[in-house]
Amino acid sequence: MNMSYESYVATLGWIGKFGGKFILAAMFLEGIFALALRKSIYRRDDVLTDVGFYLIRLLFLATLFSEQVGILRFFYDHRVFTWAVPFPIRFILVLLLADFVRYLGHRIMHQNAFLWSLHSTHHTVETLNVISAFRFNSLLVFFDSLTYIPLLLLGVHPLELFAMVLVCVAWQSICHTQFKIPFGPLEGWILSPAAHRVHHARNPQYIDKNYGALFLIWDRMFGTYEPEVIEPDFKLQTPLVRRDPISLTFGPLLTYFQRKK
Repeated sequence: MNMSYESYVATLGWIGKFGGKFILAAMFLEGIFALALRKSIYRRDDVLTDVGFYLIRLLFLATLFSEQVGILRFFYDHRVFTWAVPFPIRFILVLLLADFVRYLGHRIMHQNAFLWSLHSTHHTVETLNVISAFRFNSLLVFFDSLTYIPLLLLGVHPLELFAMVLVCVAWQSICHTQFKIPFGPLEGWILSPAAHRVHHARNPQYIDKNYGALFLIWDRMFGTYEPEVIEPDFKLQTPLVRRDPISLTFGPLLTYFQRKK
């Protein structure tokens, strides 16, 4: 797949817009259900904070877009393999590889103190809803880029990688909800709202569980899967003093460096 820079930009833009519309549709449906069931799932301060995080992330990604595309193309151009398999098989393999990389990266973020100081921003959410998925530390974009390098070297095209990662991100986003949606026999095998509620909960048996972005097979394989058995508790042990995006982005990072002194 030899494409010009302009083609990359156009294709990435189309994929990004499609993913954005998918998440917006999920937010709309969640809001309709909340109104119909008279369930309070939004807090004004949290919504404003999460929208702020979303705008910062857009600005961050737009500023570094050219650099990101250049890095992706550089490593792909130095790939070790060139895939010659039918599209359906390639699609499944790339999806599994992208999901595994996100599982691994997510788990590392929880176990490494420095990365946790960045990722913990996302875990300041106390009211889980689709909008809360936007509460993500933009500084982690550098770590994300590093985790994708092996896939590029293995011959996964940057556009394929971007599309599959967006699938994972979009699905993970709509799983940020308090509504109990039955998944039947698929529960425990693909990420569901119940499984992701476990990941965000503070209950002792739920800590550091269910890292999967799309599938839960990696959690099952590596012993990090936990079903939702008791009601999840999302309350923070230490109440937030400030809820603005800047404080939640840099506060934990400053605390990390202070402890290292």
